[in-house]
Amino acid sequence: SPLTITLSPLTSPLSPLTSRRAHLRSEVVVEAVQGLGFLDAVVAKGERVRAGLEALRDSGKVTDVRGVGLLNGVQFDSPEPADHVVAQSRADGLILVKVDAATVRLVPPLNVEDAEIDQAVAIIGGTL
Repeated sequence: SPLTITLSPLTSPLSPLTSRRAHLRSEVVVEAVQGLGFLDAVVAKGERVRAGLEALRDSGKVTDVRGVGLLNGVQFDSPEPADHVVAQSRADGLILVKVDAATVRLVPPLNVEDAEIDQAVAIIGGTL
């Protein structure tokens, strides 16, 4: 059965009419996400990201790869490689964010293509 999201007038500063429109739009989005294998594709893409990042362990600088779905982190052996990866990746067109001194977060959009995942992993690997 479809997931229903309800916006409460007590928790929303929106007018009742705007709240109803937002509610209807959210139902459409949730139905789209639940249908057509969308979530299965996101899970598969997340596994592709992690497999690519795991291969970077061969550099000797990656100590851990963790994540769920498309939210992933790469932990390095020290802050220096993390800083270098963030800076060089940005110069190469890939935006990464540090979550702590030695961990970088990779969060592609849900509609990312396999080729884009491969390119992101290649950019990160190229910086190592």
